[in-house]
Amino acid sequence: IMVARKDDKFIIGLPGFAYSSTVTALLYLVPLIEKLQQGKCSLHKVKAKLKEPFVKRAKKAEFTACNVSLLQGEYYVDFKGKKVGSSAILTNMLGDVALLVTSEDDTSKEVGDEVSVLLFG
Repeated sequence: IMVARKDDKFIIGLPGFAYSSTVTALLYLVPLIEKLQQGKCSLHKVKAKLKEPFVKRAKKAEFTACNVSLLQGEYYVDFKGKKVGSSAILTNMLGDVALLVTSEDDTSKEVGDEVSVLLFG
């Protein structure tokens, strides 16, 4: 991410790929704008249970789009309809979506495992 200022305007440069730009904007740009406007951050980290297995793809921190639902006071996530490495990957951010957060130390997860999820709004 790159931020520059010209007079009273800020210019922000994001990665070129649509999905990574969207995720970067949600993680860094939205909280920055909210802070500049003295608002409250709309990102909330919660624990959720997996409704299907999650395969960790790389040994680095990852933010993976997932579907989120709230059932009887508990959050659940799945990956139905989510694409990987496709030109349509930005559609992963439509609907009741969240980001599953994994660190470089995390491994693949099984159904019922608890995971960290970032909710928007």
